[in-house]
Amino acid sequence: SPWQTAVDVIADQSQKCVISKSTYEAGLFPEKGTFVIKDKRNMYSGAVKDGKFIELKTLDNHIPLFKATEQIHSCEQDLFPVVKSDNLIGIITYQVIVDFLKSNIRLENGVVHS
Repeated sequence: SPWQTAVDVIADQSQKCVISKSTYEAGLFPEKGTFVIKDKRNMYSGAVKDGKFIELKTLDNHIPLFKATEQIHSCEQDLFPVVKSDNLIGIITYQVIVDFLKSNIRLENGVVHS
C-alpha cells in the first residue's frame, strides 16, 4: 500500500523551500513564504516564515506515510522538514502527499486499487 511508504521516499528534495543558514543570516530571502534553514552540513537549523524565525515540527525519515499524515493533521504547519538524525532529507507538504497518492493509486469503477 502507498500509505506504508516511508516519508523520505516521497519527500520533495528540490530544495525550492530551503535556504542556507548564511542566506538567512544575511537576510537574502523573500519576505513572504516559509523556508527551511539548513547549515553547511545539511543539518536542519529552523525555519523562517514571512521574515520571522520559527521552529517547525519535523518528521523522521523512516515513518510511514499514514503516520506522517496523522502528525501533519494535528499541526498548523504547511510544510514539514523530513530529517534523519537532524540531517535534512527533504520537505513534505500536503501537495507532495496528494501528488504521490495520485501517481500510486488508480481508480476503477469507483474502487481504489493500489
